[in-house]
Amino acid sequence: MFACNHDQCPSDEILGLWTLQSLLFTDCMDDDQNFDLSFGNESCVELINTLRCTEGTIDFKDGIFNRRINYLIDGVLDNTTVEIGTYSFSDTQDDLLNICIDDICSVGVVSFPDSGMTWRAKQLECNIVMIASK
Repeated sequence: MFACNHDQCPSDEILGLWTLQSLLFTDCMDDDQNFDLSFGNESCVELINTLRCTEGTIDFKDGIFNRRINYLIDGVLDNTTVEIGTYSFSDTQDDLLNICIDDICSVGVVSFPDSGMTWRAKQLECNIVMIASK
C-alpha cells in the first residue's frame, strides 16, 4: 500500500456520509450528456406553484460507494434514486480515487479543501466534478 504523504490519508478522510453540493458533467462528446446538478437550497425551483428541490448524499464505507438523490416537492419526498458501487484508491498515488457504478469506472483526483471534498475525473468522454461537504 502507498504511504500517504499528508497528515491524514485520503482513504481515511473520505470515510463517512457526505452531503452533495454539485455534480457536473462537461465537455461530453454527446452534448446531451452535459449537465450541472445542484443540491440543497441551490437546487430549488418554483414550478406551477410548487417548490421542487433535490438533496443528495454520498457514503464511503469499506470499499462501498452509495449515492442517494432525493427529489422533493414542497418539502415532501417525491422520488429517490440510489446508486451503489465500489471505490478504491491507487496503490501508487494516494489521492487517485476510482469509483465504479454498474461496471462503469471513473478515476480521478480527490482533494479535501475547507471541510469539503472535490473529485475531478473523466468518464465516457466527459469531465466530471463532484463536490460534497460534511
